[in-house]
Amino acid sequence: MPIPSAKNVAHSFAEGDPLAAARWVKYAAENPDFSVPAVFKDIAGVTDEAALKGYAAPFPDRTFLGGPMSFPLMFPIMPHHRADVEENDRVWSALSDLSIPVLTAFSDGDPVTRGHEQKFQDRIAGAKGIEHITIKDAGHYLQEQQPGLLAKAVIQFIGKID
Repeated sequence: MPIPSAKNVAHSFAEGDPLAAARWVKYAAENPDFSVPAVFKDIAGVTDEAALKGYAAPFPDRTFLGGPMSFPLMFPIMPHHRADVEENDRVWSALSDLSIPVLTAFSDGDPVTRGHEQKFQDRIAGAKGIEHITIKDAGHYLQEQQPGLLAKAVIQFIGKID
């Protein structure tokens, strides 16, 4: 697989490419032009320049990028991640029994989580009977792309659970 750019990764996720996660891992691990702002702008769709500068601030040069470049390597998509998959299964087990009220607020344009909202709502006990929300015109970073709608949804939810 050739080393993708951030835009290639974004396109893979947007198209529902089954290799999108693998392309994301390869981009982060091998692209010499890996860039935190490119990740947030091209892959996550964050367009606010001040926010992009904020995300980039902790990484003044390439020597500081070990964490962001390693993060995608933690996605449990390879056989050697079996222990991580088992840990995820344990977390799902605990979440399944969680009976406190749980709101899900997914976006209509997140290529990474698209279609998974029902999985959360069905598996978490506290999500049953809750009026969940899909936030329009947003992607993976709701807090950047629709902060007002996300805040409103959370405030309304909290007001209903008293």
